Amino acid sequence: AGLASGQVGWWENVGPRRNGCSACCVHPYAKTATAAMQLLWSYKDVRPDLALWVTEWNRPSNEVVPFARMLRQQVDRSFWFCWSDGMVPSFGLTDQDERPKAEYVSLAGVL
Repeated sequence: AGLASGQVGWWENVGPRRNGCSACCVHPYAKTATAAMQLLWSYKDVRPDLALWVTEWNRPSNEVVPFARMLRQQVDRSFWFCWSDGMVPSFGLTDQDERPKAEYVSLAGVL
């Protein structure tokens, strides 16, 4: 599961005691690219031996490109949340009828 809370202290207590993990997964919601990068570094500092995944992220269309570029440089895998506004209103790459939104166009431009 992703560490959505942004409370690195929890990971500092739990992370070093976890054996058999392949990755640390983070959900850097409501963060600029710079703030998210700092948060990701904090998680990575706790367990530099683990891959770092962002298993959910979402930004407004005007922030998608810089955020996606930052993720490409900082993490091993990243996944947009979510496909359609039918899943969670206003979070989709597409509207409820699966027509591409501005976020879709922005993300497609950096993939």
